[in-house]
Amino acid sequence: MKKGLNILIVWLLIIGLTWIPIISVPSAQAVIKPELEKTVLDIIRQHPEVLIESVQAYQKQQQEQQKQFIQSFVSELDTHPQTIIAYSPITGPLDQKNILIEFSDFQCPYCQQAYETVKTFIENHDQVTLVYKHFPLSSIHPLSTLEKALLP
Repeated sequence: MKKGLNILIVWLLIIGLTWIPIISVPSAQAVIKPELEKTVLDIIRQHPEVLIESVQAYQKQQQEQQKQFIQSFVSELDTHPQTIIAYSPITGPLDQKNILIEFSDFQCPYCQQAYETVKTFIENHDQVTLVYKHFPLSSIHPLSTLEKALLP
């Protein structure tokens, strides 16, 4: 376990040191001074737990942002469903009491399997309107965040 943690720390350090000139120095041609690099490496070696704490704090921040987005989305769906539905493909009238919004990814194999279940459900429940929202998964589509931002 400790060896795996050390490998993680080394990779994080490499990635971090790779980005330092880009992030903190206005000029892309700037070079990290060897003394600074040595100091940073020494600090990290003396306190490797700081990297883990940093990653955990970042993950917590991301989870909080996701939670806020979901709360905002649900609130907006409750008060202004048309803004969420927008120009999404639908089956049935939007004035139905029951609207099922399916977030799916065209290229996800699990979503393709779920399609048959959703299709059967909609066929057996004519009082439900299906709204399809294309939601590409960032884990298999690196540009999905950009795509989500550009889609209505």
